[in-house]
Amino acid sequence: MVALYNPKSSRRAGQIVEAQRIPLRYRRPDTPVAVVKSAYRDRQEIQMVRLDRINECKIGMLTTVLIGNSSSDVGQGLMIAPRGYARKCDSITGDAIQGEKAGRSLSMGMDGRRACVRPYLRDSDAHSLRDIARHFGVRMGEILEAIAELVAVERDATAEALGPRAGEFLNLKEAWGKQ
Repeated sequence: MVALYNPKSSRRAGQIVEAQRIPLRYRRPDTPVAVVKSAYRDRQEIQMVRLDRINECKIGMLTTVLIGNSSSDVGQGLMIAPRGYARKCDSITGDAIQGEKAGRSLSMGMDGRRACVRPYLRDSDAHSLRDIARHFGVRMGEILEAIAELVAVERDATAEALGPRAGEFLNLKEAWGKQ
């Protein structure tokens, strides 16, 4: 993805033409582009266009132009630029697939990791909370928060969802909160 800030003014009108011409040599004409005027201001306006149609947009000093990459797509009014991590990591454990460097799939990032904690807890009763936190690359408190969230969302299925160690984990969560 390429971001252009303040790409055009009355004195710099030709630079946006060049900024369009260069990517068109390497990217498809239908590559998605987001033209954002007055971002986070009252008069914010977002226009989704194709790379070959940038010249049809009104662009000025308060405009940011985001040119998508070769994998970018538009859906539900958003431009999505996947990073490819999902092809490199196991979707449940986050372990690197053979031949790839270690990392974490975007599907596990942010709230996604919390959804992965439940099956991992269920299938790995030999690990301590510290081992689980290390496995996911987070603080132990984040694992405990994920467990608490699961309990709140699926209160009736807690024992089944967390397996035979559910009580142990819940007691640890309570103890953790008192420290």
